[in-house]
Amino acid sequence: MSRKGFYPEEVLFSPTTDCNLSCGHCGISGGGRVLSAEHADRFLLGCRKVGVKRVGFTGGEPFLALDFLCALTKRAVKEGFLFDRIMTNAVWWHGENELKSAFIRLFNAGYDGSICVSVDAFHRQNIKKVARFIELAACIWRRPDIVSIAYTSGAKDRETKTKLNALNALVKRDNNGIFIRTFKVEIAPVGRASKFKD
Repeated sequence: MSRKGFYPEEVLFSPTTDCNLSCGHCGISGGGRVLSAEHADRFLLGCRKVGVKRVGFTGGEPFLALDFLCALTKRAVKEGFLFDRIMTNAVWWHGENELKSAFIRLFNAGYDGSICVSVDAFHRQNIKKVARFIELAACIWRRPDIVSIAYTSGAKDRETKTKLNALNALVKRDNNGIFIRTFKVEIAPVGRASKFKD
């Protein structure tokens, strides 16, 4: 049987509109709504029937819906899906014990994809917290490449470069040789991003 037309191979779940940051270029409306894990589970099973192979998570801040992340991760593992990435700001946690506990829960649920952190001049993150997030993720998953960085380009490039250099200097690579891939995302002249001059 041949298939014609467009068939997606990946589905991204946005489990919550809640976020601990309020970035000028973000189009998420906020409000703290949470996607039902039961609805997402049924949708995921339907996706499998049409050939979707990979699952990813975005937001809001997906780690603020940790129960959802873990439940859907377990279901995806059971159904044989592959994982792409979780998009995060990496600074949603209040203490290192909270971060470590969340990572262990997600690891034990079977998540083996990557974690992509948005870092640029628009995200008002504590860069030391981002560095610790990267170090602990590499330690829990025992993968030096578990975390990648996505940054915007097209406005505030100088500030973004300074922030990325500071992060690179802070991440301790002694024990696990952490390797961080970076991805540049151009700001589109639409939506909320249109207010930026360049």
